[in-house]
Amino acid sequence: MAEISVKLTVPEDVVWEVSASRVQLPAVAGDITILPSRAPLEVILTDGLLRLMRENGDVTDAYFVKGGMATIASDVCVVATEAVVPAKDIDLAKAESLAQDEERGADERNFYRSIAEKLKIMK
Repeated sequence: MAEISVKLTVPEDVVWEVSASRVQLPAVAGDITILPSRAPLEVILTDGLLRLMRENGDVTDAYFVKGGMATIASDVCVVATEAVVPAKDIDLAKAESLAQDEERGADERNFYRSIAEKLKIMK
């Protein structure tokens, strides 16, 4: 079973680097699934859900990302994003609360607002 190496980065650090059979990215033009050995590609990302998947399409892990860019070449996918929140660490109530928190900047509140919108759709 072929796999793709996926590296997730934020401006300050490498968040993680893992292998997956597939990775689904929230591209500006719509979600795109990346498979191993694909032709080189650069993708602009929107706020959304990055999913790591098994070969059969089952999601093994998911992360909300705040825009960014993905560079794909052969069996490597590097995702550079402004912020990341593991999907398992946030629920609708928490996302809505953070979206209303006036102590956070407008950009950060908008990110949590977009997470809340995605979580409503996923229900």
